[in-house]
Amino acid sequence: MKVTAVYADGTSEDITAQAAATSSPSGIVSVSNGVVTGIGYGTATINVSYGGKTDTLNLQVKDLNSELTVKKITVDNASFALDAGKTAAFKVTAEYMDGHTEDITKLATYANTSPAVADVANGTITAKASGTTLVTVSYKGTLGDAATTQINVSVNTPAVVGIEAEAAAENSVNAYVYGTINGHTWSLVDGQSTKAMLFGPDNGFAMTGTDAATLASGSTLNYKVDFPASGSYNVWLLAKSIDFNSDSIHIGLDNQYKFTANGIQGVSNGQFKWVNVSATNGGIIGGATLNVTAGIHELKLWGREDGLIIDRILLTTSSSTTDPIWPVQKVPTAEISADSTVKPGSSFTVAVNLDNLTQSVYAQDVTLSYDANVFEYVSVTGTNDNIQIVKEDKSTDGKVRLIAANIGGVAGASTPIFHLTFKVKAGVHDTTGVITATQAKFGVGPEGTVIQGGLGSKHIAVGSVEVVVDKSALTATITNAQSLFDSAVVGTQPGQYSQAAKDTFGVAILAAKAVNDNASATQSQVDSAAAELGSAVDIFKAAVMKSADMNNDGNINVGDLAMVAYHYGKDSTSADWATAKAADLNGDNKIDILDLAIVASKILE
Repeated sequence: MKVTAVYADGTSEDITAQAAATSSPSGIVSVSNGVVTGIGYGTATINVSYGGKTDTLNLQVKDLNSELTVKKITVDNASFALDAGKTAAFKVTAEYMDGHTEDITKLATYANTSPAVADVANGTITAKASGTTLVTVSYKGTLGDAATTQINVSVNTPAVVGIEAEAAAENSVNAYVYGTINGHTWSLVDGQSTKAMLFGPDNGFAMTGTDAATLASGSTLNYKVDFPASGSYNVWLLAKSIDFNSDSIHIGLDNQYKFTANGIQGVSNGQFKWVNVSATNGGIIGGATLNVTAGIHELKLWGREDGLIIDRILLTTSSSTTDPIWPVQKVPTAEISADSTVKPGSSFTVAVNLDNLTQSVYAQDVTLSYDANVFEYVSVTGTNDNIQIVKEDKSTDGKVRLIAANIGGVAGASTPIFHLTFKVKAGVHDTTGVITATQAKFGVGPEGTVIQGGLGSKHIAVGSVEVVVDKSALTATITNAQSLFDSAVVGTQPGQYSQAAKDTFGVAILAAKAVNDNASATQSQVDSAAAELGSAVDIFKAAVMKSADMNNDGNINVGDLAMVAYHYGKDSTSADWATAKAADLNGDNKIDILDLAIVASKILE
């Protein structure tokens, strides 16, 4: 700390040593000759006086270790039980050594043992599939070690059945309207999602009785439901009530009355809202769950007070009190699968599967359309002996219709039924074609009903024409050259080679191998490499050491030396090289002292 006195004449002076300095409260800082020393933690005031004048300095002494070191982290909810598809929020708080806290939800790191069960991060849990997962949350302050805590997540996949209420208006064997009471019945009206069913007209009528005779005279919505599992099911209605005189319903199962739910208006308030009519709270009176065994049962809704509109019905074993998630309806579908890419001119297989079958299908009528400019249809077979193809109609280019019977029936998530063979048309490449189901009818046994199936499709890319490079000649040339190289002996005897000639030949072989190993080499490059290596073979063979008996008299003497000396200095560019090259004993395309030395050495032997 420096203390400066400023005088009236504008001059100034350092008076740190002369000024009086006191701190308050005591125990936070000490002051001596301008040096301030922290001796405790907290805030302090230093009062400085000199010559009747005073000034004040405010200070704070911090414990950085305590302020920046995390003591512990906590989660506001460390255990969650969720239904698949649901989300939940949480908050992670860090407490530091000095006692202050901080929201670190989005700063912490999360280690999830089973991410397939639930996603957990940044304050949100998203339940995905049945099971449990343990999430370790960790956070480290600027100082100190990381602190951790854990979140336990349990996910249940409840049984869910979704029913579009308007299906009853079709009056099929699986969904129908039955009965009229006092001119009141269920009729089709506009809903929130698509259509809905109204118990009307709305003129103040109520069927309050639940005795057998009264119920038998009532008007009902009836739905045959295939319950996927045994359990206690909550009944949710996406409903709209006009007022408190239109907000109740009787519920039954398998033609037996189960309960009456009242108070829908308290939730609906004149709008389409999800209402759990099985609940016994939230304004609903009289609600109860349905205890059901797995399999087909008939759900019955009696109109109680007119004016009630029902859009959707959802049955679930979930006990969640939040609005349900409408299940994705899996439609029976003729699904198509094949390789995404095929080669020009190739044949390939296209598989047709029947997906999402909840009933046993004993026959199907499927039409496939395809790009006739890209593909040719070849043939079809059933995937096994139980798939009997009764009719194959391929009379129309770009279309094939297949009618088949399934002995024993097929059902389930995905069942292969056809294997079709197609071929890429000649000359077609670098394009994409589509094969799609344009009609799919499934026959259900034994009742003989027909299901209109969903239609799958597959885009198939045709690749580029492959350029085939023939390397057989080059490979053979390399093999022969390498054999010659390996057997060649360096020396000065007839039939041997100079080191320089063999080295040059080796380089030529390596160059040819580089082209042969290059996957991108063109045919022209391959042919050139073979020709160049062939020339190198000829040159190397010509470089073989020759006999020093130039005059062929059976002796090596000065006569032979004279013949070499006669051509001394000539090389492959000389006009008479055809004659002179006989004197090139070492095959280096020139006649020099080395050739003379070869003859001389033979004379001395």
